[in-house]
Amino acid sequence: MDFSSPGSIRPEFNLPEKKRGRAIRKFAANYSFNLTIALFYAARLREQDGDLVKAEALYRACVRSARAAAKVFEAMFAACRETEDCGRRAALHAAILATPKAPERAAREILALTPEAAHLPPDLWREARLRVYADGVLSGQGDAVEPLAILVRALLSESLGRDEPLSATEGYAAGALGLRAEHAGRPIEAAPWYRAAADAMTLDSEREVFETRYRAVSPDAAATASTAIEQAYAEIMALEKTGRTHRARQCAQHLEPIL
Repeated sequence: MDFSSPGSIRPEFNLPEKKRGRAIRKFAANYSFNLTIALFYAARLREQDGDLVKAEALYRACVRSARAAAKVFEAMFAACRETEDCGRRAALHAAILATPKAPERAAREILALTPEAAHLPPDLWREARLRVYADGVLSGQGDAVEPLAILVRALLSESLGRDEPLSATEGYAAGALGLRAEHAGRPIEAAPWYRAAADAMTLDSEREVFETRYRAVSPDAAATASTAIEQAYAEIMALEKTGRTHRARQCAQHLEPIL
């Protein structure tokens, strides 16, 4: 089996009405029963080495192998839980890795796995939803992953409702929700998401990014800006009344960009 060309690994199994044993033996002669497991760990190694393109291809081969193996084990009236687990994990990892270049596909794959949620590894299932959404939005491809927004909002609301500190992964997702709300013209909705994102960051540089966005949209910041505008307007009126019209016009010109 050539793992260097994972796209060519496409095991198939269709159970015939007769000679089932022969069909199973033929499959086993071409594909090892532990192929799915081997592909999964090969993909994990490639991912750890930073070869994300090859890792995604191996994860997808793992998913294909798991589907075929499930039919074989069913025909044998048996099951392999490790094969099933590796196939599900591979599907989640593949969606995460696909997000930068194919966010719409990644979101679609995550949604397709929702009916299997009870059988998915909880931590990875949670991470996949958060990362696909956050990576899509923060890379400027928010529309492609918007179908996941309702799922992400529910996950984060649950954590915040328990007054738990958000992880960095959750923080990026919170920041993504804030960005979408801000771009949709809902700054008041964006503010608490930015605040949560800033609090979750472990690097000062990343924390400052979300702090800056929070200050720009928070109600307190808006109130401060409104007060400053009112004070500037009062100063212009006072200058007009004292005949200092040139200075009044200068002040008005500085005020125009923020009105």
